[in-house]
Amino acid sequence: MRTQYGYDKSDPLSGAVKVSGVPKIDLERVEVTAHARERLKLMRAQAAVTFDEILLTLKAPLRVRFVPDHGTWLWIGERIAIAGSHTDGSTSIVTILWTTKELWDANPRPSQEG
Repeated sequence: MRTQYGYDKSDPLSGAVKVSGVPKIDLERVEVTAHARERLKLMRAQAAVTFDEILLTLKAPLRVRFVPDHGTWLWIGERIAIAGSHTDGSTSIVTILWTTKELWDANPRPSQEG
């Protein structure tokens, strides 16, 4: 995985780095991509991810990291990480990820099911 995608498969968030100047999210200035909506729909069906969990992750993340390869921020909660771009006070959520390999293994994307 590290050779092909640049990260350690045992840590799905390993490409994210700690940086200063973490953006604050204004919930009235958030857009959600179609891909992120589809991920949320799947994650709700697989593991009962709730809208409250999304809000908690955005407003009170356990940590926030930056992914230089994609130019995105990761707001990281207990089970989920929300990836998005932040420009001029607006946030665009591009995807939602599981935070651990175990969660990915238990809840694969349909194309990854064996």
